[in-house]
Amino acid sequence: MAELRNGLEQRKKERESQQSWFESWHNQFPWLTPLLITLAGPLITLLAALTFGPCILNKVTKFVK
Repeated sequence: MAELRNGLEQRKKERESQQSWFESWHNQFPWLTPLLITLAGPLITLLAALTFGPCILNKVTKFVK
């Protein structure tokens, strides 16, 4: 039984060492991933509006004239 436990612990350590940086980061801070995803949506929308907004406004004003 002790051998089995040691084998399981060794396998667990090997699996943890082979995890990617994102998986290990997510395992340490599981609350951070949803927070970043929640904040990323509005930030991307704001960035797109600031980038393409003036161009669209220009096209609309030219069309109205």
